[in-house]
Amino acid sequence: MNLKQFQGHLRRLVIEGILKALFLGVVTGAGAAFISGIVTWFAVGKGFVGLSLGINLGVFFAVTLISTPLYYFLRFRPDEKQIAHRMDRLGLEERMITMVELRDEQSYIAELQREDALCEVKKVSPKQLKIRFPRKLLIAMAVAFFFGAAMTVVSALSAAGYIYSGYETMDAIIPEEPPVYVSVTYEVMDGGIIDGEFSQVIESGKSTAEVLAVADDGYQFVMWSDGNTDPARADYNVTSDLVYYAFFAPINESDNPGDPAEDEDAEEPQPAPSTDDENSNPEDDPPPQDIPQNYSQNNMIINGETQYKPELPQYREDADADMSDSTEEDEMADEIIKLYYTLIN
Repeated sequence: MNLKQFQGHLRRLVIEGILKALFLGVVTGAGAAFISGIVTWFAVGKGFVGLSLGINLGVFFAVTLISTPLYYFLRFRPDEKQIAHRMDRLGLEERMITMVELRDEQSYIAELQREDALCEVKKVSPKQLKIRFPRKLLIAMAVAFFFGAAMTVVSALSAAGYIYSGYETMDAIIPEEPPVYVSVTYEVMDGGIIDGEFSQVIESGKSTAEVLAVADDGYQFVMWSDGNTDPARADYNVTSDLVYYAFFAPINESDNPGDPAEDEDAEEPQPAPSTDDENSNPEDDPPPQDIPQNYSQNNMIINGETQYKPELPQYREDADADMSDSTEEDEMADEIIKLYYTLIN
């Protein structure tokens, strides 16, 4: 098939292919502009309107110019068979496609068929070939162009400061998770006060304000319930509710015994024990002669006979044994009991 004989028809088909490639290139460019509009909406700061428009328009034209020739040569460039099919639709009844298929034939029938086709094609004007566009392609181009232009405008308005940027919009749509709060309490058993905010509610992972354990007159600070011996404290990176107790102990004041020589010579008179069993009171009776000289009524256990201090180690050992069997819920009570025995010893 000699295409020179059909230059008019071929020209119209080439124009149709170029327009189709251009429309599809606009669809691709508008899609790229839509994506770049989203990127600049997030990335371009306020005050850079020109930069935002330049990027989006540059992307649109660059992608359109690059993709249009590719679409034409790879998809819409007409060849001999396409030209023959389009011309046969003008009433040539497949004469053109048959001539293309028999172009290498040199038989008598092939020659007659070519002559017949050439005679008939002269009756078909190139203007009879209408330039057609698929409706789907037109709709796709309109939709893509609308979204690409809309996203370019949104990006420019954001850069101008008239609307929120992408990050600001996301923050408004997706709220942040509410913070988690924990409580920290500082308490006193007896003998002092807490200087500072003794009950604090803070955000999880934060630190508390510093507090100070201040002893009352006649008392001294011993330690906190967690073993911290510094009266001033602040807790860091707190992630759960906590309670700390400040322990204080009475200050031991030394007595003035007087002259030791006089104490050795002087003997305290011992009253005679009462013989009246009915009217006798164990608390009023004097202590036995074998009781040490540091005896006082406060050192006696409830039975009125056994001195308190000599029996203290055994009582403490029994208490430690009991506390070793305690559960985790009694841990705080165990610490208080241990501290109590430590103080009175």
